[in-house]
Amino acid sequence: MLYQLLLQHTNQLVIMPKGTTLIALGLLFAPLSVAAQTSSACDRLIADVRSDIIHRLRMPLYSVNFSPVDNPSNPHIHRVMEVVFLLNHYTRTDEHRAAALMSSPKLLASYAKRITDVCKNVATVSFGYHATSYAITFFRMTDGTVRLGECVPLSRKEKIIPWGYIMYVDVCR
Repeated sequence: MLYQLLLQHTNQLVIMPKGTTLIALGLLFAPLSVAAQTSSACDRLIADVRSDIIHRLRMPLYSVNFSPVDNPSNPHIHRVMEVVFLLNHYTRTDEHRAAALMSSPKLLASYAKRITDVCKNVATVSFGYHATSYAITFFRMTDGTVRLGECVPLSRKEKIIPWGYIMYVDVCR
């Protein structure tokens, strides 16, 4: 069973499993700038995508989180947030369903496109397994399209990774 928590002071939507301890949750979220706050249309769309994943695909989600984009090459001045969908994968059934979803780049790209079209503050949308570093990230490009993040070698000498590229060991297989 899941429940939603909307942190009013930061306008962040956090969806967590029922029974998760909320002690000091407020300490985990710093106040966000106006550009980082979501609109009601954005919140509704995130809830719709979440519902689609849970009900249509029968995929239990661990959480849906907003976090700041930590990439100095982000070309978007007002798109400063990332939406992260974390999938449960702890039972054999959940693991198979999560793998099927993660093996559907067109479906994930359509979710990312819808989210970045409506959520004017979102620059990236990621889908990953809870408690792992494995994730698939889609980047909003300056022409309005979304692009699946491409891997760069870990030996890359440049300190700033170009927009649209990722550098993670588990993702770049």
